[in-house]
Amino acid sequence: MSMVIGTNVASLTAQRHLANSRADMETSMERLASGKRINSAMDDAAGLAITHKLESKITGLNQGIRNANDGISMLQTAEGALEQTSAILSRMKELASAASSSTYSSSDRDSLDLEFQALLTEISRISDTTDFNGTALLQTKGSATFVVGDTSSDTISVSLQAMDSKDLGITGSGVITETGAAAITTENGAAAKQVGTFTMAAVVATGEYLEMEVNGTTFKQAFSTDEATTMTLLADKINQGTDGLTATRSAAKVITLTSTENGKAWTSSGLAEYTATVPINETGAAAITTENGAAAKQVGTFTMAAAVATGEYLEMEVNGTTFKQAFDTSEEVTMTLLADQITNGTNDLTATRSAAKVITLTSTVNGAAWTSGGLREYTEGTGASSLQTADSAAKAMGNIDSAIAKVDAYRSDLGAVSNRLDHTVSNLMNRVENQSAAKSRIEDADFAVESASLAKSQVLQQAGTAMLAQANASGQGVLSLLK
Repeated sequence: MSMVIGTNVASLTAQRHLANSRADMETSMERLASGKRINSAMDDAAGLAITHKLESKITGLNQGIRNANDGISMLQTAEGALEQTSAILSRMKELASAASSSTYSSSDRDSLDLEFQALLTEISRISDTTDFNGTALLQTKGSATFVVGDTSSDTISVSLQAMDSKDLGITGSGVITETGAAAITTENGAAAKQVGTFTMAAVVATGEYLEMEVNGTTFKQAFSTDEATTMTLLADKINQGTDGLTATRSAAKVITLTSTENGKAWTSSGLAEYTATVPINETGAAAITTENGAAAKQVGTFTMAAAVATGEYLEMEVNGTTFKQAFDTSEEVTMTLLADQITNGTNDLTATRSAAKVITLTSTVNGAAWTSGGLREYTEGTGASSLQTADSAAKAMGNIDSAIAKVDAYRSDLGAVSNRLDHTVSNLMNRVENQSAAKSRIEDADFAVESASLAKSQVLQQAGTAMLAQANASGQGVLSLLK
């Protein structure tokens, strides 16, 4: 065997093995520190691609689980609202059953119908306002689609239905034949201004002055130049010293106070004329023409032009409540019955049939306002329901039975889809679990294997370092040949 010192092959071999063991040790350390077997594409290029694909699918499935659970919440919201609709329909059938009995009088049926119509309104309100994050659930026909997977085609849909009183067939689909013309004669001072005139009879002359108290402030004006100038100067002082009113000399010896805003009140004890030291025995006569509605009652007349006949009904909204009256006996009787309903169903106003085809609403309390959407005449239409006669109540019972069936059918659909979504969630969780396990086998570090590999690499490092030292020292044997 030759002895050379130019190339230490043993040292090079030791260095190569040291580099390999160091790389293995660093790889094990990285895996143990990160918990992942694949920390870069260099570790396992194919495995990296596979795990990323699995990770994308798992992320999509997890979102699908959330979507499905949100879908269940949406459907439960709709079903909860329909539960109240079902309860309302049950009460309405109870009222209709009572009204169809001959033991109740016409006025009793009117009272029953007031609650019946109020419940109808509540069914429509529930339908109009029930939504989930902006999606109407009971208002229109349509569908809701839930993505329950990691692709756009993995969906579950449910058909939405309109559930207001008209769609349930309880409120008729009749058409308006006429809207009663309205004439509101007094608006309770909402459009009124307080106007007062204060008139002096005696002459205003030198050595005298005028005095007037307005809104708690007393204004004085000594005689200046002439009577007209003196009155004008006093009016100017009042204008400058008050808010919400205007004072003018409206005639030779008259001062007029006028509110500048609708409904704005003012007070005054009157206009008086004085000598410099002694009051003159005269106070300006006051005439206040409008008291801002404090003594006013709102009166409105609503007039029908067309005849009210069999197969039609009247409807009138007053103070937010809708009153309905089907044709009964004659036009006059129908109008009177509607007026009676309004009187009994409202506060602080009286409704009367003041003429053949006229209903008049009058406040019973000064300053008490009322509102009305007007008087309307409808054809009865299919499904129109009221309890004002025994026959209409019996018809209403049939309409309510159909409505209950529709609500129950929709609730069944919602419940079936909710159960389906519940099973979908369980299946999605199973898919996530198993695909996560597959991803873990590829990507995650096995600590038992990696800790053993680290121990092996550390031993090899120590041994390799020792052997490198031996290899580096082996060339010293050449020195013995040179002695």
